[in-house]
Amino acid sequence: MPLRRAIVSVLSLGLCLPAVARANARAQIAQDFPKETSGNSAGKPQNTQAPASDVVRPAPPVLFSPARPSRLLRYSGELRDAAGQPRTGTVALTFSIYAGQQGGAELWTETQSVALDAEGRYSVLLGSTKSEGMPLGLFATGAPRWLAVKVELPGEVEQTRVLLVSVPYALKASDADTLGGKPASSYAMASSGAGAGGTQTGKKPATTNTETEGFIPMFTNSSGALGNSLIEQVGTAIGIGESPVQTLDVNGGIRASTGLATGSRNTSADAINTNALFLNGSNAMGVIGTSNAVFAPGVLFTTVSFYGGNGTTTSERMTLNGTTGNIGIGTVTPGGSLTVAGNMQLTGTGSSILFPDGTLRTSANSISVPLSVSPPSNLASGTSSQVVTGTGIFLQSANGSSCGLLVVSNSSALTLNSATCPTAVPVVQLSAELLNFPAVLVNTASSAMTVTVTNVGTASLSFSANPSISGPSAADFSTSTSTTPCSTSSAVTAGSNCSVNLIFTPSHSTVELATLTLTDNATPSTQLVQLVSAPGIHWVGLSGTNSTTAGVTYNVYRGTSSGGEGTTPIFTCTTLEASPTTCMDTNMGAGLVAGVTYYYTVTAVLNTVPSAPSNEAMATIPIP
Repeated sequence: MPLRRAIVSVLSLGLCLPAVARANARAQIAQDFPKETSGNSAGKPQNTQAPASDVVRPAPPVLFSPARPSRLLRYSGELRDAAGQPRTGTVALTFSIYAGQQGGAELWTETQSVALDAEGRYSVLLGSTKSEGMPLGLFATGAPRWLAVKVELPGEVEQTRVLLVSVPYALKASDADTLGGKPASSYAMASSGAGAGGTQTGKKPATTNTETEGFIPMFTNSSGALGNSLIEQVGTAIGIGESPVQTLDVNGGIRASTGLATGSRNTSADAINTNALFLNGSNAMGVIGTSNAVFAPGVLFTTVSFYGGNGTTTSERMTLNGTTGNIGIGTVTPGGSLTVAGNMQLTGTGSSILFPDGTLRTSANSISVPLSVSPPSNLASGTSSQVVTGTGIFLQSANGSSCGLLVVSNSSALTLNSATCPTAVPVVQLSAELLNFPAVLVNTASSAMTVTVTNVGTASLSFSANPSISGPSAADFSTSTSTTPCSTSSAVTAGSNCSVNLIFTPSHSTVELATLTLTDNATPSTQLVQLVSAPGIHWVGLSGTNSTTAGVTYNVYRGTSSGGEGTTPIFTCTTLEASPTTCMDTNMGAGLVAGVTYYYTVTAVLNTVPSAPSNEAMATIPIP
């Protein structure tokens, strides 16, 4: 590493330093430099490998013009190249100050163009490129500071840092005779004058102070006399314009630039209100108390009012009565917990009103109101009812012997008046007037479908004939026994019912139609039920002799010509003997085509090994 030399001294520019500061200013820094001897008049080092404790001869003091900054540090050193030869000419050097010997961010830096002598030596004034020189704060804490030098040439790195000791900290001493960086003369009391052309004295005029304990003092004149301000402190309480009781008591109005105010009551725009808190007059929120209200715990305000307006005039929009707790919207005298002078609107999904009895209403329609009803003596319990247009609700007992009329007599009660019962008659109500039967196999019975006949009249219902079936496909529909059959042998009392069970057995594969007819003593006397079926499904059943070997199944092959059954089975059966419908071809439930002849063979399969085909069987599907 190239050898280097460093000498640092403080430069004085007429600084008025204390004796200790001046002594420190003459101290020198020497570290890690070759030793010089008095016998070497040329200043060359006699041993470039001298120990780090050798001392560098201090540089002579340098005087500066008062026009130059005083916060400068002299630094001297020398530069050699990698071969140990002195550098010459002019080079750019960057000087940086750090808080530590290694690492960390630089605290201060500057770059100077430095002229080297024939021995590679140079001397610079650190801070000379800055208008303010070296910053005083750099050494204010007294913490160590390290100086590093870097030659601004390609391939060069920052040299080993040098510790700055006593001399730089004398810069801090230059501030010892100042206050806030200003000399004492800046704080000398200005002398008073005796008028134009008069003489001045350096004495301060006599003043008279009138402070009282507990008050925040203030200057009462230009001569510096002190007196009481309006602010008083009693314990932890502050009072402005009055002796405080609460944490902050103010006698008078408080106004902020954005419109917060209290003062005399006035509802005009931007008004200040007595015992009131207002936020921005034209869009005001007011808290208004009575005139000269006493502010005590629990009795702060009697009314809370919210104002609105157009910036010129305002009006009270909402009021909260502190005594009753009532809230008024559009009125200043709310008579109930919530009084609204105007329309009240509910908007949005789920908006509703919850009543005290738990009723939740989203609409005013059909609101249930509890009313007292006193029925007439001739109306028995268990009544039926119907609406009588324009008069009320007609009620009739279950046995048809007692009737009444329910009408609204006033806003709080309903009146049930006696009424003449109409002549008792049976009324038929059918559970269905059309039955649709699903598709089933041809010549196979469907599940039963039921028609229920209910007597909703007031007299017994009787049948003059048993239920009958007519129509083009009547033969394929039939009735079956039910628990309460509709027949001529039994009547159906008022409120009771009977039933008819119907079964469909298709004889062909087309849609079938029929009609169920009921004849009784009701009006009208004939009730009809239409019967409709989906087309029947054609099928072919295969039967034969089962194998005596356990585990045998049967593959069925089909074709439309003799010997054309193919080698792929269309389905598999587990038995051939149970019934014709045990091993049955329905063309996967879609039915076989009417008029077509089908040919079949069967193989027995044991452990996936089929037998030879059976004899060939054939079947022709009827039309339709």
